[in-house]
Formats: sequence, structure tokens, C-alpha cells
Amino acid sequence: MCNFNPLLLYFDYVNSYMLSEPQPPLRSYPVEAIGPLSCTNDGIYLAGGALSGNAYLWEIASGRLFKTWHAHHKSVNCLLFSNDDSLLISGSEDGMICVWSVISLIDMEDSRSWPPLLHYSSEHVSSITSLLTASGTSNSLLVSSSLDGTCKVWDFVTGRLIQTQVYPLGVTASVLHPEEEILFCGCVDGRIFVNKLDIGLLEDSLFVAEDQAVVLKGHK
Repeated sequence: MCNFNPLLLYFDYVNSYMLSEPQPPLRSYPVEAIGPLSCTNDGIYLAGGALSGNAYLWEIASGRLFKTWHAHHKSVNCLLFSNDDSLLISGSEDGMICVWSVISLIDMEDSRSWPPLLHYSSEHVSSITSLLTASGTSNSLLVSSSLDGTCKVWDFVTGRLIQTQVYPLGVTASVLHPEEEILFCGCVDGRIFVNKLDIGLLEDSLFVAEDQAVVLKGHK
């Protein structure tokens, strides 16, 4: 009878990887600085964005550059893969949010051709500062924040805008509580707003956060 030790197997795997012959460098280098990066949950693909508005998609194991395309008119600020890794979502300084099919990105014969857009949104009127995914009822909710002073909740599969939260100043960062019931938003004046994320429970899709939010202060 064999004794199976998953911890030992794990360290054997890590050690064999770390102590193996040096891996060759990535074969494909962009000719510009890369800003945001996002990796698929299975660790197979890496996406990067640039100030030019270009986006890149690599296969991590081989270093192969699958795709280079001009995703936005201004710099790419945020990149995010969906929970099932089927979609890549990008947000830009131009206020646009674009949703791309990962299958279409890796299946294109011409690595520099323009991939088909699944959805796009121009609801924000200023730079996108963060993108978050939430489970929701269909595991397809996206929360976006912007310097226009709003956070918006979307169904990124259909492209439908579900809710808009309005803040007194531009939102520079946002994060969800692990239970996805609370949204924390940092604004340009140093305040952090704490709001419930009651998707589907609010009668009005427009929510003025300053009226009801708990505010954390102390930053200057």
C-alpha cells in the first residue's frame, strides 16, 4: 500500500520546478511599458495593457505572444479576467469599458488584427480606476469605478447596466468585501465610503452614496 502525502508532493513539484534548468526568457517583448496586468485563474494566460491603448495576451508557459491589438484610444488602466476565464475586461482613461472573448483572442490567425468586441460601454465620462467581478445570481457581475465620481454595476455577459452609485468626488479605488455585500470606495479627497451592494434589491438603479454611506477618514 502506498502512502500518499499531498504536502510532500507539492514541495517536490515546487522544488523540481525551481531547481530545474533555467527557463528561456519570454520570446515576445512589447516595445512599450506595460501598466496593468491580469492572469487567468488557471495560470495559463497573462494580459497586459499599455499607455498607448494597446493590449497584449501571452501564453505564460511558452512566452508566446498570442495577440496584440489597439484596445482603447487612451491608456489601458485596468484589466480583469472573468471568474471562468472566458472573458477579458479592459478599462481605460478614455472612460470606455470593453469586453473581449478570450477564445477569439487566442484563435485569431493574425496576431495584430482587431479582435471582435463582445460588449463595450461609454457610460463613464472619465477615467476608469478599477474593475471588480462579483458572483451575483449568474456569476456575471462587474463593478467599475471612475474619476467621474461613480461606481457602476453591470452584467458583463449582456452588457446591461444594473446600478449606478454616485459619490461626491472621483473614485480612485474600490474593493468588495469577501461576502460581496459591501463595497469600499476611496475618493480623491482621502475619504473611504462603505456601502451595501444590494443588487436587485434597490427600487431605484441610481444610488447616491453620500446620503447613506459610512465614511472612513484619516487620509490627507
